[in-house]
Amino acid sequence: MAAREKVAFTGKQIKKAVPALASEIDQFVILSTCNRTEIYAVVENPKNAAEIVTAFLCTFHKIEIS
Repeated sequence: MAAREKVAFTGKQIKKAVPALASEIDQFVILSTCNRTEIYAVVENPKNAAEIVTAFLCTFHKIEIS
């Protein structure tokens, strides 16, 4: 399975993902299709946000950070 498929969200998952990520980032949008997931966020520190989003995706989808 490709990495992009591992981080895609189903309808049920997105309902759990939004509040989980909202505890870390105030303003964001998750765009997820069968072969792509994008997270757009409004943040003050982009480096910190990238680390938060990566950790969120890995934790939520139970995959290792690489």
